[in-house]
Order: sequence, then structure tokens, then C-alpha cells
Amino acid sequence: MKAEIENGLNLGDITRLVSRKNEVIETMVFTFSDYTNILTDIFKISGKENSQLLFAGPVLPEVEIAADRADLTGIEIIENSPFIFSKNSLLEKINSKSDIIYLSNPNRITGSNFSLSDIKELAGALSQGALVIDEYYYDHFGITGVSILDDYNNIIILRSFCAAFGIKSSDTGFLLSSERQIDRIKHFVVNNGISLTSRKSIYQSLINDDALVFWLKEIHDESLRLAKSLTKIGVQCRMTATEHLLMRVSDPIQVGNFLAKKNVPLENLDGYPKMKNYVRYQIVSPFTNNFMLEAFEEMPAEYFKMSSPDKRAISLKRKSENTGDDRRFKSNNYDSGHQKDRQKVTNR
Repeated sequence: MKAEIENGLNLGDITRLVSRKNEVIETMVFTFSDYTNILTDIFKISGKENSQLLFAGPVLPEVEIAADRADLTGIEIIENSPFIFSKNSLLEKINSKSDIIYLSNPNRITGSNFSLSDIKELAGALSQGALVIDEYYYDHFGITGVSILDDYNNIIILRSFCAAFGIKSSDTGFLLSSERQIDRIKHFVVNNGISLTSRKSIYQSLINDDALVFWLKEIHDESLRLAKSLTKIGVQCRMTATEHLLMRVSDPIQVGNFLAKKNVPLENLDGYPKMKNYVRYQIVSPFTNNFMLEAFEEMPAEYFKMSSPDKRAISLKRKSENTGDDRRFKSNNYDSGHQKDRQKVTNR
């Protein structure tokens, strides 16, 4: 394989490696270069004349853009708490078996998740539609729908090649689905390919299991360390099965502006349903994380201290009722004015 890297990896090499790592055949894998484009194509292919698109919980702007491009209007199904999901809320909103459900598992904003038994029931209710599962944070979480792809032709799983390493500059990834579904996608979707440089990086990320384990452990350890330290000074925190730490603060704009002056990036989640007062921080290296801690220690307490805690529940469904363990494998201004279009606000 070293010679292949030197001479130039092709997509077939990447596909074979993905299939081996996920224990599926190669014809159940489809690589893509742009997340929003492939999601748009999936919505177009899966949608029928009267199909409705349901979002399980809050979604990123890219998902709404993809739905709009596919001429679909997404309906967000959100519990009283955005940190807990119930399949029943989705099942009640299904109008026909040709509907489409998009869910990220775990949710890319809140970290909430569905169990494998939930996924089976949702897929069964959409026999003529599609259940699109975004497993962007699979490596952080461990639960996947891959094990039931042979039983459900309507499940399409999206994964990222680089998300586990916190690489945000790449939208490359792959789909996992039944052979029948992948054939449909190949027939309708024009794959623009992935550059040689990207293919080399992807290959290295796929084979470097030791580096992945080390990075994921560091993210977990840092998340725990930051949450403990922030809690001591009065910041309410929520750890998630992602690379982000959620914080509930009294004034997100003041907090964001203060951190921006310290060159600490933060995202305001005020524009998402039921996420008022929440911000999130992407966990990076311990050295960089310390700057964030120091900034909060210097910050006026009235910016972040809340008068009461958020007692809404959070779910972490590690097991299914029937199958046990679901794991497949043993500007300086911080503006919250993205209420409608969900434009990301990040201070750099």
C-alpha cells in the first residue's frame, strides 16, 4: 500500500478500506466530496410528490440548505428538552410511508441520540421513503445503524472521513447503505471526485487507529477537565458525545465578545429552538483550552452566571431494548442574530 500512496491512491482503494473497516461489501459504500451537495442529492432521490421531510431535533444550517435545494421544507421535531429524543414524537408526525426522516446520531448540536431499536422502528415506518442517519460523530459515540443495513433498504448512513480528528476544512465522507440504494445513488449522483492530496490524508486517517484512539481519549479527558474547572467558577456545562462542550450563560453576546478579545472562538446557539442562553466551545489541545479557562476566570461573573440550572433531561441511549449493546464493533462582535437562517457565528 505504501507504493500506492506514492503513486496516487484512487477512490477504489479508499472504498475497499472503508468496506473492510465497517464490515460491509464494497458495493454498499459511496464516497463523496461535499456534505451539503450529497445531502441535497439524497433528499432529491428519496423524495416523492407528497413526501415530507422531518428533522429529528435541531439541525445545522447545511441541512436546511440541502432541503431547500431539494425543494423540501424540513419540519423540526423537538421535545420539551432539546437534549432528549423520543421516536414516538417522530412516528406521530409521519404522514405516509414515503416520508423522509433526517437524524444525526448523536445530534451534532446537542449530543442527544437514538438507540438501535428506535432506528429500526423509524425505518420500518418509512418503507417507501428514507431514513437518513448522519453519523458524523460516530467515532466519539460508537452506536451505528450499519448492522441493520441488510434488513432495511431505506437507511442511508453518512460518515465523515476527518471529523474524528476535529478537521473542519474537509467535507469529504462516505455513504453506507444497501446495494440497491447505492446503485440508485450512483445512477443519479455525479461524483466530482476527491483530490489526490485529500485521498492521501483520508487514507492516513483511516489506517491510523492508534492516533485516533489517542485523540478521542484526549477530547474526552479535556471535556471532563474543562467542565469541572468551569463548574467551579459558576459556569453551567453539558458534556456531549461530540468534540464540543456546551455552556449555559446569562448573556451569550457579552460572553462571546469578551472571549473574542482573547482570541477564543465560541459559537452562539441562541438561534436554535429551545437553546436560548447556550454557547458551545470546540475542544482542542490542552494548551489552547487553558486560554479559554483563563478568559472565563477573568470574565465578569454576571456575564455567565445563571440564577437557576437547566433541569431538562438529556438522553444517552447506549443499549437497545432487544439487542443489548448497539456497538458495531467488539468579527469581534458576537451577534446572536441568526434566529431565522441559522448562520453560524464564530469569533476567530
